[in-house]
Amino acid sequence: MNFIKGRLASTGEGLSFLAGDRRLSLSAYQFATAPSAGQEVVLGVRPEHFEIASNGTWPGFKVDIVEPMGADTVIWCSDPAGSVQVRTTGSRRAARGESLTLHVDPAQVSLFSAETGERL
Repeated sequence: MNFIKGRLASTGEGLSFLAGDRRLSLSAYQFATAPSAGQEVVLGVRPEHFEIASNGTWPGFKVDIVEPMGADTVIWCSDPAGSVQVRTTGSRRAARGESLTLHVDPAQVSLFSAETGERL
């Protein structure tokens, strides 16, 4: 699982996850415990829950490593804030240095308290 440190912020559409320039609306997220704006959190995203999409929510990643694994390909990519692993189909081609835009579905993430590690 990819773990991305950030915080919760109140926006016009409810709470959002913020990490540097990255923003993810949490209006569809099912919180297990009551969150609060400003709370430090860790966003968990499985590699298979990232999508490579030209109209995705998180642009600006660069491909670092491409690992073909038969039916799947694992792509390690990074931006100035950190790196993530993306699992995609084995037919997906990517080249080192290529720019990627990733889409993150809020229904497919997990949020954890940065202080306690408890799932929110």
